[in-house]
Amino acid sequence: MSPAFRRWIFLAACVAALLALAAACWLGVTRLAGQAAAAQSRADGGLQASAARRAFSAAQRKAYGLELDEALRARDPAQRSAEFGRLLSAWFDQDPEGTLGYLRVMPRQQEYTAGLLIVLGGIARSDPERALHLAQEMATRPDDWILYNALFSQLAQADRARALRDLALAPAGEPRDNAIRALAGKWAEADSSAALAWAGGLGVAEERASALEATLSILFRANPGRSVELTLQL
Repeated sequence: MSPAFRRWIFLAACVAALLALAAACWLGVTRLAGQAAAAQSRADGGLQASAARRAFSAAQRKAYGLELDEALRARDPAQRSAEFGRLLSAWFDQDPEGTLGYLRVMPRQQEYTAGLLIVLGGIARSDPERALHLAQEMATRPDDWILYNALFSQLAQADRARALRDLALAPAGEPRDNAIRALAGKWAEADSSAALAWAGGLGVAEERASALEATLSILFRANPGRSVELTLQL
């Protein structure tokens, strides 16, 4: 093989290698461009969804409010409550802050308590502390204090340690009593021995009595004899 032919083969191999490298680079650039376009599309979609949510809030809050006002004027209590709950739940699914604003200005009647359960219960699923702070502000009537039972039952089911910590956010009196009963009951459903130990260790006599009563009530359903035995030991 002549030196010239060997040089020609070498140059051809170099050109082929360069072409392969260029193709790989082009493929990489194309892939990155596709990923960037997809990321931009997702970002644009998120912005559009956010804009749509703002548009919904601006355009339809008043309409939902008027529908709820109309529902509250119904004479039949069952129909009034059912329609109010249906409308408020549908609104909350799309615009939680709008429903919160409506509750702040609506009449303090039976449906207000139902509204607190829907709206604050929904907020508590993602932000329990905010829901409890809102409860302190908005659940001010005795009829509303059942909210603490619902919130702490929900919280204890999801995260018992957090529920124990958040008891400090339940106001003294009936709201805290409801919270303690809900927490103790849910705990007893999962581990009655641990719930009894916690209840018996509470330092405030009234709180201890409420927690023990709730725990033993749950235990009675599963083991009446054991419940009676433990009650006699108290």
